[in-house]
Amino acid sequence: EKWYSNVVEACGLALDFSQFLNGDQTIVGDRGVQCSGGQRARIGLARALYRDANVLVVDDPLSAVDAEVGRQIFNEALMKLGVNRGKCVILATHQHQYVMDKKCVLMRNGHLEKIGSYSDCVAAAGGKIITAHSSIND
Repeated sequence: EKWYSNVVEACGLALDFSQFLNGDQTIVGDRGVQCSGGQRARIGLARALYRDANVLVVDDPLSAVDAEVGRQIFNEALMKLGVNRGKCVILATHQHQYVMDKKCVLMRNGHLEKIGSYSDCVAAAGGKIITAHSSIND
C-alpha cells in the first residue's frame, strides 16, 4: 500500500525492516526482537502516522535519533506527512532548531502562558527557554 510505504520511508524504517528476520512482520519489544531507542521512537511515530488521524501528539521522537535521522523525521514524517497534509502536529521537543519558524506554545507549571512564534515565547519566558533547557540537561 502506498500510504504504508510513504510512512515507512518517512520514518526511516526501510533499512531496519530489511534487517529484521520477518521484515515488518517482526515482533518487537519484550516478547520479540530488542530494538534501540531510536528504532522504538521511529516505530511508534510510524504507527501514529499510519493511523492518519487529524491530530498527532508526539513526545520528542527526535531525541532518540542522530541529527541526520532527526531532520528526516521532522521534514518527511512530521511536516510532509503531517502538517503539509492539513494535520495538526503537536511536537514536544527540546530541539529548538525545529521550531524557530513554527507556532510555539509556552507552558509553565501546567498552564498555558503564550501561543505565538518562537521569538514570542522566548520573550514571554524572559529569554530563559534555552537557559532552562540547558540547565536541565547538564
